Amino acid sequence: AKIIVVGRDYIKLSLFTFANETYLDTDLPKQLAVDHAFECTGGQGCEEAINQIISTIRPEGCIMLIGVSETKVPILTRDVLEKGLTLVGCSRSGRQDFEKAVQVLSQSSVQNRMKLIISQVKDIHCVSDINAAFEADINNPYKTVLKWQV
Repeated sequence: AKIIVVGRDYIKLSLFTFANETYLDTDLPKQLAVDHAFECTGGQGCEEAINQIISTIRPEGCIMLIGVSETKVPILTRDVLEKGLTLVGCSRSGRQDFEKAVQVLSQSSVQNRMKLIISQVKDIHCVSDINAAFEADINNPYKTVLKWQV
């Protein structure tokens, strides 16, 4: 498989050292075409990301929607239908997924990679701490870890 990562932040893109290619979303080659795409943007940026994927993906391709948005997201349904695309959504995990995640995260090489995208750790003692952590995370360009202290 050839992995291509598209994003909006050059610094974040530089963290994808395992990718074959990385591009800023404003600088995609015109000939770029993919068979499978994963939308991981979520939030306000997912509309543009999904529609950019729709315009880039080959006919009969599959788009995995992973990014979570709390608002309605308009997409180019005409292009989805014309290309015969499959859209699959997945944002929930079961017990087996969490057990596997704990196993993977126990590896020091994975922990070292994760440290690159964690910008803050918030101690959680009560519900108001959760609210404050999510509020602080809104403008955080990387990930926030919630450390449960209850």
